[in-house]
Amino acid sequence: MNMTSFNYTDRPPYPFNTSASNVVRAILVALLILLNLSGNIMVCACFYSNRSLRTLCNYFIVSLSLADICIALFAMPFWLVIQLTNNQLGDVKLVLSDQVYTFWSCMDILVGTASITNLVAVSFDRQLAITAPFTYPKVFTHARVIALICALWVYSIAITLVRGFADPKFLQQYYTLMVVILSFFIPFMVMFVMYAKIYHVARSQARRIGGNFAHDLKAAKTIAIVIGTFLVCWGPFFLYNFSTYLFFCCKLKYDIKVMVPAIQCVKWLHYLNSCLNPIIYTCLNRTYRTAFLKLMRSCCSKGNLDEGSFRSSSSTQKKNSEKTEFITRDSDSSENVRKNGKMSSIVEMLRRHRDERKV
Repeated sequence: MNMTSFNYTDRPPYPFNTSASNVVRAILVALLILLNLSGNIMVCACFYSNRSLRTLCNYFIVSLSLADICIALFAMPFWLVIQLTNNQLGDVKLVLSDQVYTFWSCMDILVGTASITNLVAVSFDRQLAITAPFTYPKVFTHARVIALICALWVYSIAITLVRGFADPKFLQQYYTLMVVILSFFIPFMVMFVMYAKIYHVARSQARRIGGNFAHDLKAAKTIAIVIGTFLVCWGPFFLYNFSTYLFFCCKLKYDIKVMVPAIQCVKWLHYLNSCLNPIIYTCLNRTYRTAFLKLMRSCCSKGNLDEGSFRSSSSTQKKNSEKTEFITRDSDSSENVRKNGKMSSIVEMLRRHRDERKV
């Protein structure tokens, strides 16, 4: 997300620069985009092709994957363009028009907030399924899950519309703080509470049935991966935006050029999160892992089948051509024999006629 609303229009535009370092950064961003698309499209494909994966919780996973796909399509390409310029501030309006900058900023906020809120929905779904398994089917019906997913996207759109249509003075004074609270602080607290409840219930149930320390450690590691990845990828970004907001409110000056490495780092981290979500929320799931392997094997088998059929058709065509060539040669030879036979008979008749005239 790009929430910085400070005015840099007094700066000269930065020309494109295809130096080696810029090209390398652009290639890395392109690889992130491909990794994002491949992983999240695989999640959606497995959900569509495997009926056993069409559970209510996985509806939130698919919604999360769609949000991450939107990040790869509508947010990261602008960041790729920035890598090919001398401007490493993450402010695309210095390179393109203000309208394009506004579009990128709005899409960045929209899909970023949608991704985070879907992570919260996954944590709430898992918490209710584990802590209240008998109540879960009554609370989470198919219609309610679809309605909740739509509500999450409407929530993200509402925050984005404020960025697009609010008064510039409000954007400078309050919008950054509003997004930090609504898109990060509150979602993080909800996720932390939900996974804390999950760990508490898992630990108590393990002790009740005679579980050991290894089981508790495994559950703690899984939750630590989920919470830790979210905090590491999104925390620095919102911390940076909140610090710039404080500098602005306190009217403190700072050198933007000094902040360039920090801006680069936080943007890379929060875009990296959309690539890690398919790994964390699907590869840690045994059913999804099996579906992934089946899908990859089917794709590979189709490729081998196509290659095998191509080879067999090629060999068949080769045999047919050899057979045709042999038949052609045979027919040519027989034709030559017939022609030679006719010529020899004509020569023989001429000889006889000459001998008769001599007699």
